Amino acid sequence: MSDFLISALAGLDPYVPGEQPQGREYIKLNTNESPFPPSPLVLDALGRAEAEKLRGVEVLAVNALRFAPHPSHFNLAEALALIRRVGPCEAYITHMSHEIGLHAATDAILPPGVHLAYDMLEIEIKEKHEDIGK
Repeated sequence: MSDFLISALAGLDPYVPGEQPQGREYIKLNTNESPFPPSPLVLDALGRAEAEKLRGVEVLAVNALRFAPHPSHFNLAEALALIRRVGPCEAYITHMSHEIGLHAATDAILPPGVHLAYDMLEIEIKEKHEDIGK
């Protein structure tokens, strides 16, 4: 490692797992602290019955690496099938490769309420459950 790299990193604050910014109107999505439901790989492992428990969530984020099948990630057709089954108000396709095509072209063919995610996307999630924490 070069001295330049070491000195450049020396002034950075270390990552603290689970730490949330204080006095902010947003939360940091880190580790397992997220308002999003589990990943599609977890849903697949738990089976279709478990996916039914997510039915009607407000926001669902689903990976779709590409159009063609992949051994460890959803392709677009599989992600859209899960989105139809769960029925969220809005869904975001994440973890896309260059094989998903141009953002505007692919986004235009998605069903209503389904969007391609992008860097720095901010999603507002409305608190609906007054009984949280009881």
